Amino acid sequence: MEHASDPTESNPRSVVRPTALIVGAGKEPDPYLTELDAQGSWVAASALWHPALLARSTEVPRLIDVFEPGSPEPGQTIVLAHGSQDRLASGWRTQAADCGALLVEAGPTRAETTVMLLEQLGFPGDPTLAGPGDPDELRTLVDDFHALGTAHWWLAELTAAMNHVDCLDHDEFARETLAAAADWNAGDPAGSRNRLRAAFEVLTRARERFYPVDAYFVDICLLDARTKPSSLEATLRDRLAVSFLATGEAIANLARRDPEKIQAIRDGVRDGWIDVVGGTWSEAEESLLPLESVLHQYRRGARAYREHLDDRNVETWARRRFGMHVQAPQIAKRIGLRFGLPMSFDGAKFPLRAEVKRLWEAPDGSTLECLFRPPIAADLAAEGVRLPWRIGLTMRDDHSATLPIIRWASRSADWFADLRRISSYAAVLSRWVTVNDYFHLTDRPFEGVRPQPDDYLSPYLDQSVASDEPRPISKHVLHARARAELDAAEALRAVAACLTETSVDADSGSTSPEEREDRLESGRFEEVHAEIAAALPAWGAALARGVIGDPAEIPRPGFLVFNPIGQARRAAVILPEAAPDLKAEGPLRAAQLTDEGVWAVVELPAYGYAWIPREPEPGGGGIEPGEVSLRDNRLRNAAIELQVDAQTGGIRGFNAAGEATARLGQQLAVRGLVDAQGSPITTKMVADRIEPEYAGPVLAQSVATGRIVDSAGARIADFEQRYRVWNGRPIADVDIDISNISESHLSQFQHADPRRHAFVAAWAWPDKESTIRSLQFGHPWETFAERLETNEAIDISTRSRRVALLFGGLAHHRRHSSRMLDTSLIVGREVERHFRFGLALDLEYPFQAAQERLAPAFVIPTESGPPPSGPVGRFFTLDQKSVQAHSLRFVDDSGDGRGWGVRLLLVETAGRSSRCRVQCFRNPVWGRQLDLSGDVLVDLSVEDDSVMVEMTPHEIAVVEITLG
Repeated sequence: MEHASDPTESNPRSVVRPTALIVGAGKEPDPYLTELDAQGSWVAASALWHPALLARSTEVPRLIDVFEPGSPEPGQTIVLAHGSQDRLASGWRTQAADCGALLVEAGPTRAETTVMLLEQLGFPGDPTLAGPGDPDELRTLVDDFHALGTAHWWLAELTAAMNHVDCLDHDEFARETLAAAADWNAGDPAGSRNRLRAAFEVLTRARERFYPVDAYFVDICLLDARTKPSSLEATLRDRLAVSFLATGEAIANLARRDPEKIQAIRDGVRDGWIDVVGGTWSEAEESLLPLESVLHQYRRGARAYREHLDDRNVETWARRRFGMHVQAPQIAKRIGLRFGLPMSFDGAKFPLRAEVKRLWEAPDGSTLECLFRPPIAADLAAEGVRLPWRIGLTMRDDHSATLPIIRWASRSADWFADLRRISSYAAVLSRWVTVNDYFHLTDRPFEGVRPQPDDYLSPYLDQSVASDEPRPISKHVLHARARAELDAAEALRAVAACLTETSVDADSGSTSPEEREDRLESGRFEEVHAEIAAALPAWGAALARGVIGDPAEIPRPGFLVFNPIGQARRAAVILPEAAPDLKAEGPLRAAQLTDEGVWAVVELPAYGYAWIPREPEPGGGGIEPGEVSLRDNRLRNAAIELQVDAQTGGIRGFNAAGEATARLGQQLAVRGLVDAQGSPITTKMVADRIEPEYAGPVLAQSVATGRIVDSAGARIADFEQRYRVWNGRPIADVDIDISNISESHLSQFQHADPRRHAFVAAWAWPDKESTIRSLQFGHPWETFAERLETNEAIDISTRSRRVALLFGGLAHHRRHSSRMLDTSLIVGREVERHFRFGLALDLEYPFQAAQERLAPAFVIPTESGPPPSGPVGRFFTLDQKSVQAHSLRFVDDSGDGRGWGVRLLLVETAGRSSRCRVQCFRNPVWGRQLDLSGDVLVDLSVEDDSVMVEMTPHEIAVVEITLG
């Protein structure tokens, strides 16, 4: 490499006296600091620290506020921050020129500015190199000198932020810095690096004078399933503490695409400078998923982490997208996680605390030790200017000064590279640690925080609309139905396997339960539905054999109706090829021939069956007349009454039978429409006709059709609302179809605010003092929020009356006042036009009706019956109505090899401790309670045919029962 000649030979400016003019030197940055000003300040503050310049200088660069520049001095080399040209006082440029100072206006980048400086100072050849050393090594050292300049700037700002006197030994610092530059200029990289390290140590000692204990940088690097492996090279090469926030899917994809990178991450985890945080398989919309879907995310994520990280699972719960809810700490804790980062980076609402650490507490008392400090974004130039002031704030206020930094592996602002270079020499500002090390190095907090559901609000709907998703609303409905079908089918499979004392999959041709669940949670609902439909005949036949026995002994054909949920119910089912004159008998409450087939209402015990004959018993009974009726647009049964409004076709009133005052009304409406002048458009329903279809004895059904029109009467869309009331069920069904939507009106929705521009089902109730409770995972939580998110139900209650809206997956709602609520049906580019609701009265536990509406009751044709034990039987029963059974699974090998059995997922929903008895159809051998990862928590007591489970308030419990 050609040695650069001494610039004094051809340029009279032989001594450089460097000065940088930046915005706000020594002052707290303006909250509205622009990216242009921030980048300009960083460039100007660090560009003058090129070793070629320092080797010609008798002092290190000074920093001066561009608004208070003082008087220029002869021989100064002054760099003016890019974008600050108009901020200099009038005439200052002339003064600088007159006294012989060199004023250079910096460019937008440091590299450009450095080259410009060296050229104007007369450096020939390659102005960025000097000396006979290795060019690559010398260039690396140039970056280290620039980082030293950034560290010097940040230390000065941090000192000001701490309101402390300047503790830096300027003479020693200048001596080491200028000596390092001289070594670089002489081509001695080793000597230069040693001198640089000494200069960084001088800065560190100055910081330790006013903050002598450790402060922490926590570098959080985001990985997702689309991250390019090549973007990780710099981070993995530095070997500086880093925590990758990555889902199980992201880790699995990285392992598939670049095995060397995942091996480097494994090595870094083993060596302690890499941590992986996360917890779930993907960043699904957790707060709007069924509980079993949420748990699957954690279980599948844990499998991926263990597979690719040397059998290690993550210890810290973290997400990039919003995923917080009141039960998240309990789920994370019981899945094996210990720590948490309860925050999101996508515009959600969630609680923050002034303290850097707190215990995040679930309703059952489970806690995660959490870092609550929001991170700064490493891709913003302004955050580089604010960095020392943020450090100063945490040093003043926090027991353990902490500053998290978040970034993508492939994208960060220029200052961040300097920060990492600084830390490779010394902990000038703070010590870099992984998330895991941070929690181990700092004290566990004593104070907890238990947020309420209203403290959280997801951005999911806004994101879906902004992304032009075709199903921003109905995707949750499809998922809820598919999950309910899968859980119901698995319960049938479990009971059939218990009766045959072996797995029943061999005859069904189905895949494993884990594979079915993986496909369902990947959105492949149709595949799972087809597999379940193909397997149900074999599973049903196994169940029938176990219940009925030898078909030759009892020749009467019939149907075995199986209830796959843990609560008794009256189920409405279609009996294929049943006699149209089937009479009430045993558990059969009523039957009725319709265009769809013979509908029957059947009394079913929890996790039990009822046998129904195909043909009526000669002389069998009927039902009492008037049990279900339809007259004058009123649908009635013994418990409820629904009146259809003759003018609108909506619900005029829903109330208890014989009750004078309606508890609930409903209409369809379109929110957010405007006319050509931008004025709001109001809408209303207009009924064209209301037609009765069935009037009992099982079903009363009526259909209203009409139009949604604006205030001028112009049609916006057509609608059809179908109402059903069943014999003996306190639930009314409402099916809504919207069609022929005006394109001009629909186009207004496609990129509008989905909360204010939507086709909605508008609900109203008379009592403004009513208490509103929103269900999440079966728990009813009182809410005062304007925006409500629940895919289960909303309970509206007064002291003596209650009405529940059952949504079946429709998750987004908005309150207009103390007695009105909208449920969003069509927003953005939503393609679904058919929607279903349920209405129920006076339910003590609304989760029961919400679960019942989604879970099908299975009808299994049999060639004989009734069963020897009688037409009704149960397999598993819970004696606590407040405890919800979310799922029932067969276990081939339970209780550490004790034998086959079942696994139940139970949730306590009333918020009180209870002793729940799980009664089984045969005496259990053993009972255990597991955590959500499958590890044993405690053995359970067995009393005759029951297992006793002690439930704490709001607890999620997995109970494993060995039966054989």
